[in-house]
Amino acid sequence: MSEQNSSLVGERNGLFGKMKIAQRMLSLILIGLLLVVGALVSLSVVKQTRIAEQEEDRRFGDHYVSFLTTIEEHGETALALAINFAHTPDVQRTFAARDREELTRLTLPVYRVLNEEFDIPVFHFHLPPATSFLRLHLLEQYGDDLSDSRPAVLLANAQQTAVVGLERGEGGLGIRGIAPVSYEGEHIGTVELGLDFGERFLRHYTEHYELDVSVYLIENDDLRLYASTLDERLPVPPEVYEQVRESDETVTSRISHAGNHYGVLDGPLYDYSGELIGVVEISALRNDVVGDIQRGRNESLLAGGLVLVVVLALAYVNVKRISAPLTAMSRVAKRAAAGDLSQTVPVTTEDEVGVLARAFNHMIENLRHLLERIGDTSQQLS
Repeated sequence: MSEQNSSLVGERNGLFGKMKIAQRMLSLILIGLLLVVGALVSLSVVKQTRIAEQEEDRRFGDHYVSFLTTIEEHGETALALAINFAHTPDVQRTFAARDREELTRLTLPVYRVLNEEFDIPVFHFHLPPATSFLRLHLLEQYGDDLSDSRPAVLLANAQQTAVVGLERGEGGLGIRGIAPVSYEGEHIGTVELGLDFGERFLRHYTEHYELDVSVYLIENDDLRLYASTLDERLPVPPEVYEQVRESDETVTSRISHAGNHYGVLDGPLYDYSGELIGVVEISALRNDVVGDIQRGRNESLLAGGLVLVVVLALAYVNVKRISAPLTAMSRVAKRAAAGDLSQTVPVTTEDEVGVLARAFNHMIENLRHLLERIGDTSQQLS
């Protein structure tokens, strides 16, 4: 094994040894420069990418908080309207009398105005514990028991307290505001106003931002797309959704799809009770960011290439200045070995190579004088 290693080392040294000194020095300088430029370009790209991703993460986090805040604000609006009706004396009196026709006459015109202005798909009166008394949005349907499908109504009636937030109903997921109604100090039921939380709500939110929002709901332990502003679902890895559900924290990822680059944030979505019911997915094109990073990389490569050329040119000039006297010494030494001691090495520098060249010339001169003396002595002896 040691003989094989020695053979390999010898071959490598032999190949390198065949190169001229100038070639060796320039090769080493080139390799060193390539390593340095490559490292600097890589560090620059990594740093630029990290800064861009940190800014993206911050922006996505802000949008996620803003989206949840918008849900809360809509919920407060729905609750404020519900409380307003719950505190209206005529509504209290008519509801207590369970006069559906009169209650409809009192509230339907107002509901139509509100629905036209604020888009309120649900206006509902309930009797305890959770029986439908009047649906202004669906007048012909009433009297059904909501105990199994509307826990928020059960809670509001059982605790005689206001309930606000997301809840699923017969029409899907909505932003609910439920207020208790009392008459002469006695709890008589609840009134609910529900705002849309479908594609219309998502598009209204995103119309001021260059992003898209999708909502996924948990059904039978799986996630089902509920609403989205995207025409096509993005291929987010399933483990991202699992991480959100397990950690109750947001997860940011970067994906490529259909020739585009996307930044995606997935975060938990909770209902009125704080229970996890789904995932909010906020996505935005990041082609500009990727383009900026690529341009930065190309500019760094260009700058590194220019530095490489300039340094190599300077190195070539200096190496030539160093190797030229050595080459001349080699040439003069060969001629001296052949008996020609008339040649000298030009001395153009004051550095170590110049000192060596002077010493070499001095040696040649001494040899010439020595040979001349030997010749003179030989002639005298003969």
